[in-house]
Amino acid sequence: METDKKTQDEDKFAVSVDPETGKTKVPLQYPATVASETLSEVLLRRPKGRDLAAIDEAGGGENQQTMTMISQLCDIPPSFVREMDAVDIKRLALIIAGFMGTSPQTGGT
Repeated sequence: METDKKTQDEDKFAVSVDPETGKTKVPLQYPATVASETLSEVLLRRPKGRDLAAIDEAGGGENQQTMTMISQLCDIPPSFVREMDAVDIKRLALIIAGFMGTSPQTGGT
């Protein structure tokens, strides 16, 4: 019975791709609320060269660049990204890294 609940919880946060738009639907584990509007999922598009250039131009540290990229690719205001749980930000960052054929380093060898 415990396994069934765990599977249901995992399914609730499963990522899917909309076949019409090609955008990746990502449910948030911890919905973000700004001014009484709650965001429980985002639609993430693949990054383009213009997105990478905009991130370079915007500057800031790695975390700021990640949050800016999420805002751009999900077409949501930065205020929502600032209110997202770190778990959701990291998950979105990993998906974006996968779009670019890279993944964050997990440690030295």
